[in-house]
Amino acid sequence: PSYARVDARVTFAPGGHAARWSVYVDVINLLAWDNPGLIRYRVEMSPFGFGPVIASEPSYSLPFLPSAGLRFRF
Repeated sequence: PSYARVDARVTFAPGGHAARWSVYVDVINLLAWDNPGLIRYRVEMSPFGFGPVIASEPSYSLPFLPSAGLRFRF
């Protein structure tokens, strides 16, 4: 199956790139797409009686996940 995800990060560093600390906000899966993380397959009998069929059962991963943090360089 197809998989697509958009992640975003905004960083504020007072003093520019030479700053020793910065604050950031991350968003994983910004558009909240349902992407399969694990797909389990199983063999089942066909409901029409024509023999076994393979059925898939996806479990979704990485929902919309915001986070924030403080970075300090030594």
